[in-house]
Amino acid sequence: MSQQEFLTRLVRWLEAGRIEYYLAGSLASGIHGEPRATHDIDLVVSLPPESVKELSSAFPSPPYYLDEKTALEAIRSGQSFNLIDSDTGIKADFWIPGKTPYERSAMTRRVRVESPYGSLWVASPEDTILSKLRWTRMLGGSEQQMRDVRRVYEVSFASLDQAYLDKWAADLGIADLLVKVRAEARPA
Repeated sequence: MSQQEFLTRLVRWLEAGRIEYYLAGSLASGIHGEPRATHDIDLVVSLPPESVKELSSAFPSPPYYLDEKTALEAIRSGQSFNLIDSDTGIKADFWIPGKTPYERSAMTRRVRVESPYGSLWVASPEDTILSKLRWTRMLGGSEQQMRDVRRVYEVSFASLDQAYLDKWAADLGIADLLVKVRAEARPA
């Protein structure tokens, strides 16, 4: 199964269950900026605990791997868990949204897009920028993350809500990284 087929199937399952989600990470930055190869599918998902058994049934072993106990603990603690296609090694990381004002804002600002993966919910360009800047900070300065951020900033520049970026970058402690992106970006 290709990454596109895997994601399409996941989105169909989430939407059939009316589960709030959005695509994040490198696939989201590729939609808003410049596509690049990645094996991971990052989804922020408000998954209720009772849906874990249904997810496991929809993606049975083999070829899929899902540790239901780990998934339930991730939901309880606001962490992440994954679903792996053992045949291809493609991994879907399910990130459970926290309860902070920023995380609530990101879920409400998700955008519906037509993409190579079909119609789906994706983190807004601003939230894609902010989340990748947070990862850059946590990873100690990932150049790949910064490159992704610059491309989203450049491609989406005309429609970006700069005040939103400023507010949350300050609150999240990444304002210096946003300043750097602005200094290096060459908007289209």
